[in-house]
Amino acid sequence: MKRERGKYDEVLGLVEKFKETRLEKDEPKRYRYVPSTLSPRFWGREDALKALQEVLSPEKKSHRLRTLALYGMGGVGKTQIALQYANRYRESYNTILWVTADNVINMGQSLREIAKLLALSRTDHEMQDTQGCMLKVKNWLTEACRCRCLSY
Repeated sequence: MKRERGKYDEVLGLVEKFKETRLEKDEPKRYRYVPSTLSPRFWGREDALKALQEVLSPEKKSHRLRTLALYGMGGVGKTQIALQYANRYRESYNTILWVTADNVINMGQSLREIAKLLALSRTDHEMQDTQGCMLKVKNWLTEACRCRCLSY
């Protein structure tokens, strides 16, 4: 009888582990593609980061697309502000995707890497098709817009 009680307890333990595993898998999948690195010399700019948070915060429920443009002369830190925001608030979003759009080649490379990350393009042939990757990422974003996403 003790032996059967031991098996019973073992089965209950396995069921509890299964429940925990299943709950973890039910959490939304998170995607991160931010290839740039944070500058160790970044400091201040809290006003700009606060303005970004006020406009982009996913806690503010809205059915409208929220956008914000960082503008200024080259070298003043626009990219670092965006990187700092993406890093500080990364847990607020299920998806953070960074598209380098300074030229067509870099933009295509970013979209190919994002398509690979999202498992939209799996073969080398699919990865070489920049237009196809762009369309797949666009379609994925259209479907995923219900989640809390941040894209630059």
